[in-house]
Amino acid sequence: ADYSIVQDDHPFFGATLQGEIRELCGVRLVGNATDSRVKRRLKMCLPWILRQRGYDTEALHGNGGNIYSRNAIYPAMGFKRYWFYGDLRRANPDIRPCSGILFDGACDVEVYKKAVSLFDGRKRFVHVMSLDSHLPVPDSMRNECDVRFSEDRNLCRYAFLIERSLGSLGMLVKEANNKPDIIYIYGDHAPPFRYQNSRDVFSRKDIPFLVLTRRLSSR
Repeated sequence: ADYSIVQDDHPFFGATLQGEIRELCGVRLVGNATDSRVKRRLKMCLPWILRQRGYDTEALHGNGGNIYSRNAIYPAMGFKRYWFYGDLRRANPDIRPCSGILFDGACDVEVYKKAVSLFDGRKRFVHVMSLDSHLPVPDSMRNECDVRFSEDRNLCRYAFLIERSLGSLGMLVKEANNKPDIIYIYGDHAPPFRYQNSRDVFSRKDIPFLVLTRRLSSR
């Protein structure tokens, strides 16, 4: 009720980091993102543009900063501050490793809590890369499946992870005192399921995105 919502899709290329750079910079990453020639292209990224317009720019990811060299790439993209698993733990010692995933990191809901708390009425841009909706999906994850996925447990569990992640974000935004004016939710790439029948559910060319624009925003 607080937001108008638009859904669409556009082409994807590569894996996770390529997806972030595609969405934040509008460029196609080929090669090592820490290479000086590549990093020069990151000066055109949205975080840099918004910093020049007076925004604070922050990035959060529940995993470690050394994964995909994000601890070097995020500042090159224009993020003034960035939060990884260790930073989140230092800010909130109650955060524990997220169970059921291969990575030693914070669950999406904990990262969302921190991200939403950063909005305080000032000009701020916050980027979150999710973590616990990543494959592989634990076998212990949810057995009650929607009829659409009753014959494919992998899709059933994956759908549950996405539903849980987006649901927790929605509740946090709904309850926030200072809501973001625009929320942009995108996929990085099609999930690389092991079995063909699961992979065939997803487009090999395009990924979906959602744009939520706050109805009462004056900006």
